[in-house]
Amino acid sequence: MGDLSLPARVALDRLLADARDGAGGALVLRGDGKTRLLEYAAGQAAGMRVMRLAGVEQESSYQFAALHRLLLPLMPSLDRLPRPQRAALQAAFGITDAGPPDLFLVGLAALTILSDAAAVEPVLIIVDDAHWIDDATMTVLAFVARRLETARIALTSAIREPSERSNPFAGLPDIHVSRTSTDRDSEALYALTIHELGLSRYESAAATALLVYHDDPPGFGTQILPELVEAAVRSGQRDAAESALDRLTDRVSAGAQGLLARSRALLTETNEAESLYLQAIEQPGPQLERARAQLLYGEWLRRRRRRRAAREHLSAAREIFDQLGAEAFARRAWIELKATGATRPDRHGKLTPQEGQVARLVAEGGSNRQVAAQLFISQSTVEYHLQKVFRKLGVSSRTQLVRALLPLDELAIEPR
Repeated sequence: MGDLSLPARVALDRLLADARDGAGGALVLRGDGKTRLLEYAAGQAAGMRVMRLAGVEQESSYQFAALHRLLLPLMPSLDRLPRPQRAALQAAFGITDAGPPDLFLVGLAALTILSDAAAVEPVLIIVDDAHWIDDATMTVLAFVARRLETARIALTSAIREPSERSNPFAGLPDIHVSRTSTDRDSEALYALTIHELGLSRYESAAATALLVYHDDPPGFGTQILPELVEAAVRSGQRDAAESALDRLTDRVSAGAQGLLARSRALLTETNEAESLYLQAIEQPGPQLERARAQLLYGEWLRRRRRRRAAREHLSAAREIFDQLGAEAFARRAWIELKATGATRPDRHGKLTPQEGQVARLVAEGGSNRQVAAQLFISQSTVEYHLQKVFRKLGVSSRTQLVRALLPLDELAIEPR
């Protein structure tokens, strides 16, 4: 296993863990050693239903042929699909002669039938030799892959490069893998650490940062240090945080004094931390780093019951995160803002009555199937409403929804 890309293995481990937690997603693998990484993913999928799909050259010109092979074990569930989806899938598979199917409805049908299976046990879909999969199936798989954020489904695919055909998976999370450790590996681990920090997954962030810390590659071995300090402090690993701070102190450049002040503040248990946070905020540097210092300072202020001051810095941080497209950090800032008593900004919109019902039932632990049965709607309709709720509330998983939701009587719900 040592010759497999470490960042790719870390990313696959995260993908599977998130899917088990009901926050599914997709990961596209590019570069060398893709097939072995797919086998690695299958080996890590304990407690999950593994569904494999490999492209076959002889069937690559038959539309929906690969989708038929993927969904064949789930065909007994076909009758439970909403009628339009069932009719589209039947037409795609030649069960009826209704003519060319609506590709959107076929995608919805595939998503619904896979989500039903995932309600029983989490699902891992492994797609190999994608260059031999028919275009219609690839389009449907990409459609499904973009709608897994509230499902217990992980999808990973190996893509050959270069390819003359268009890639429906373009824009999905991907990682370029290699057989040996490279600067690209360190860069991927560094980016993953920051992503995990934005999502408040501090233990995962610390574990990833420590891989770079111990390897200590040029460049990223220093850049990872303030990230490790934050992750280690927040996950209760003070020794690791102090070691990272010592190394950062020895290496820090004149232009990175703000990062050093921020890191020292995190490890300072006295009121001296405030002057360090302010120093970090006032130091010249990238906007993102200033916003992150304001976020940490706002969190520090809130825990000292200085809500008005906390709100000021958290709001400023969130505005910068929004401008820069740093969605994970923007959500983290919003969760802290709500804890200060801030009201939801108008730009998040209001929940409709049905969105409010779906939000409450999901927050109470209901699966998509259970919510659909209770509200007498289809599971795909639950999925549709839940995606809108996530977008309006600025969350990306059921766990975050539970933390982020106010009690339903405090939600901004439009009147009937």
